[in-house]
Amino acid sequence: MDAKAVARLPHPGLAVPKEFAFTPDGQALTYLKSEAADLSQVLWRLELSGGKPRVIARPPDLGNTEANLSEVDKLRRERQRLLETGITQIARAKEADVAVATLLGKLYLQRGDGPLEQLTDAPSPELDAKLSRDGSKVAIMVLRSYARITYVTARYQLDVDSDEQ
Repeated sequence: MDAKAVARLPHPGLAVPKEFAFTPDGQALTYLKSEAADLSQVLWRLELSGGKPRVIARPPDLGNTEANLSEVDKLRRERQRLLETGITQIARAKEADVAVATLLGKLYLQRGDGPLEQLTDAPSPELDAKLSRDGSKVAIMVLRSYARITYVTARYQLDVDSDEQ
C-alpha cells in the first residue's frame, strides 16, 4: 500500500454503512453509506423481500460539502469529529415510515422512499432534528443569538399523510 492510499479519506476499509434502521412494518432496511467510497453519504433502502439496495435520498443541490457548510455546521461537525459529508444524520419515526434530516441548515422530510422535501427555509441554522414516535411532530434546534446568548427553539407539526405542514 502506498502513502497516497493511506492518506486518502475515508481510510481503506472504513467506508462502511451506518445508522441502520428497519421500517416500521419490518419490510425494509435503511442506512447511510457513500455511493463511491468517498466521504459523501446518501440514504439507501433495501427491501428485505429481495432486490438490490438502492439510493433513496441524496443531499439537494450542492449537497453538504466542506465548501458550502455554515460556520455553525463546521463547528458542530468538528466537535462531533465528523468527517463524512452529505446526509450524516437522520431521525426516523418508530411508528411511521417518515424520516427527517437537516442539510445545509434546513429541515428536510422523507416519506417512505419518496424524494426529500424541504420543510423550512429559516435564516438561522436548524440542527439535530428529532421525530415523535408517530412521525407527526418534529423538534429541531434553531440557533438565534441575542446579546451573546444563544436561544434554542423550534418545533413543527407535520401531517404525515398529506403534503401540508
